[in-house]
Amino acid sequence: ALRLLPASGAEAPPPKTEKIIHELFVGRAARVQEKGKLELLSNSGIRDFPGIYHWLVSLRGKYGLLDRFQVSLEPALLGFSGGGYSSVRGGMQYALLEDPELGSAISLGMEGGVPLFTDGLGRRASRAEGYLAVAQNSGPLHLSLLLASGVEYFTEFKPAPVIKAGETPTPPEPAVRGTTRSYHRAVFSITAKLGPFRPLGEVEARLGHRWQFRVAPGFYWFLGNGLDLGATFIYSVTSGLYDL
Repeated sequence: ALRLLPASGAEAPPPKTEKIIHELFVGRAARVQEKGKLELLSNSGIRDFPGIYHWLVSLRGKYGLLDRFQVSLEPALLGFSGGGYSSVRGGMQYALLEDPELGSAISLGMEGGVPLFTDGLGRRASRAEGYLAVAQNSGPLHLSLLLASGVEYFTEFKPAPVIKAGETPTPPEPAVRGTTRSYHRAVFSITAKLGPFRPLGEVEARLGHRWQFRVAPGFYWFLGNGLDLGATFIYSVTSGLYDL
């Protein structure tokens, strides 16, 4: 992940407690963007589900609309052998508490996403999620917790049946079928400040139609001039299946 943070407006005085990390890979940062400032996050990755490889490219923008309120927008493109699809996700986040001197932050947020188009994919999903994010700095460590609940609406597309000569047609299945599923997830993360190098680890537990457990070790490197470079490796177990 490559992050560009162009500042706008007057420079604010530096807080007594430095922001150790700007964003997480699996969870969500509890601190919101300052008013009038924009943060861009470019993501790319490869995913290996048993026998299937996926690639992902997305660009996420977070903008501080008010002192404690930010909005975000993230278009994404996912591809795999045989097809792919794109989606767009938007969100908002409000800071209930931000204390730079104590290094504490608590915020509430909501995100929603819808698919734009699909190619060779039998189903696609729309999602909505609400969450509570809590963060605390403790010396060179940054601890954070995300508690979230959401709902997913899956749309499955069925191809038209092929009827051969002499066959008696049977009533076709609906061309479009919808399934709604809810889920809950919790993400705990810890980040260490070692100069410009910030190693981090995230652990996620998700309960819904299937349970899921994910571990994500990674790092960020603060390059300076508003640029961060980061990478992570996510290992997950979903109802007995592994996923990288």
